[in-house]
Amino acid sequence: MRRVLWIFTAALSAAVNPESVITGPGLLSHIRVLASDEFAGRAPGTEGEEKTVAYLTEQCRKMGLKPGNPDGTFVQKVALWGIRSEGIIGISVGGKPLALLARQDYLATSQQPVSDVVIRDSGLVFAGYGVVAPE
Repeated sequence: MRRVLWIFTAALSAAVNPESVITGPGLLSHIRVLASDEFAGRAPGTEGEEKTVAYLTEQCRKMGLKPGNPDGTFVQKVALWGIRSEGIIGISVGGKPLALLARQDYLATSQQPVSDVVIRDSGLVFAGYGVVAPE
């Protein structure tokens, strides 16, 4: 389960400048922090995400906001899954195998969150040639 923090820009800006709802400098201050190298890109499942969630949670606390989740936290647990496809294709032409290189001659991928997708004796669709131009 991964955590998602729902927070409004107005609330973040108010943490820097409590007198106004949204200010350019207030918003820019948070953008600079979150965009810094310290947060390492903020991608899900990384240390950067953990730092981002901690930063946003800290800002919520500083503003005096109360957690909104039934478990008393600022973050909501949601399922997270990713796909890394390494498709293998076997094709026979005239009874002889045709050697193909993955990611060069074909791309096999699926959006199904399962460990294996098997397709046997299926038709093949040719999608055309790629364009190669000097420019």
